[in-house]
Amino acid sequence: AYAYIAYQTAYLKAHYPVEFMTALLTEDMENTDKVIKNINEIRNMEIAILPPDINASSCDFTVHTKDIRFGLGAVKGVGGGAVEAIVEAREDGPFESIHNFCERVDLRRVNKRVVEALIKCGTFDSLGNKRAQFIAALEEAMEYGQKVQREKESGQESLFGSEEIVTQSGHAYGQLPDVEEWPENVLLTNEKEAIGFYITGHPLARHSDAIKRFSTCDTAGLIERTDKEEVSVCGIVTGIKLLNTRKGDRMAFVTLEDLSGFVEMVVFPETYTQNAELLSSEEPLLVKGTLDVGEDACKILVNEVLALKDVQKNKTKLVRFRLTSPGLDDRQLRDLKEIMARYRGECEALIHLVVPNRSETVITLPDTLRLQASDEMMDDVEKLFGYNVVTFE
Repeated sequence: AYAYIAYQTAYLKAHYPVEFMTALLTEDMENTDKVIKNINEIRNMEIAILPPDINASSCDFTVHTKDIRFGLGAVKGVGGGAVEAIVEAREDGPFESIHNFCERVDLRRVNKRVVEALIKCGTFDSLGNKRAQFIAALEEAMEYGQKVQREKESGQESLFGSEEIVTQSGHAYGQLPDVEEWPENVLLTNEKEAIGFYITGHPLARHSDAIKRFSTCDTAGLIERTDKEEVSVCGIVTGIKLLNTRKGDRMAFVTLEDLSGFVEMVVFPETYTQNAELLSSEEPLLVKGTLDVGEDACKILVNEVLALKDVQKNKTKLVRFRLTSPGLDDRQLRDLKEIMARYRGECEALIHLVVPNRSETVITLPDTLRLQASDEMMDDVEKLFGYNVVTFE
């Protein structure tokens, strides 16, 4: 019987991979650890996981051509009753705004906490606004929605249409406050809080160059390494379990996540005492240790834990800025010079000025503009020019 089921499931996974993995995600929807494991496997199969969408997602995970759409029922704190209310309201057409959503959805089943979780994981992104704007407008939108629903229940109708309404903050119906989007680390932290993992990005993605420089392996490749081999892996801590040894000393079993998967690490008392603060942070880390290879998995016996930003700062000798013209103006260059003035250091700096399909000019900056290789400087430059502008060597 077991062999027969194994054959059936293997056949389905081989010939209908998207449908099979979609069903598997839905089956394990209540277990975040299993969902994370399945999603890592799905990504290895080169199947895209589409983020939850207020106008496209069902309760369960669903097939969208060759991709898988995240199910609303897998968002933490969003129960079946709330999802039913959303799907029912959507039968009359797609939601056009957060105000339109709050007007049409039964707010007795969809409370503020539910909507906050949906916003944080990107469910409203397809409406075209920032998550910070949705959160800023949520309270007024829900108050308006409750008012409209009470009037409908009592048989009353407002003298004015929705387009005539102005909220207490002075915004017209459907208009959102003009606020800055959350920083990337806040966006991703909120996303993980809502669904248990990162789906629209990863906090390590922007550190890919540093990871290649300082790690000897990623977590997916550890199984191919030899037992007792010394390895260096970059990642972030996604789980930690503390326990006491027989002597009463504190040690930990830690789950480290990188861009390719997870690995369990054993941190013995002396190492844990020295690095407890780092291991409880959300900082990208460089972990050095000895590999313990088992039959089905492997662990790292940790010898040293370092903050990746500190390693990068101490080991970097050169900072490169890659700027593309046309589209580059004087104001941006002045702002860049101001940023450089704030982050003086010991690293040589080069500017690569690229004219696509024509030329690339490399400008060596003077010693008065030597820089400090820091994440903060990279953040400021990327806010000005976008991603993949700064590299450290």
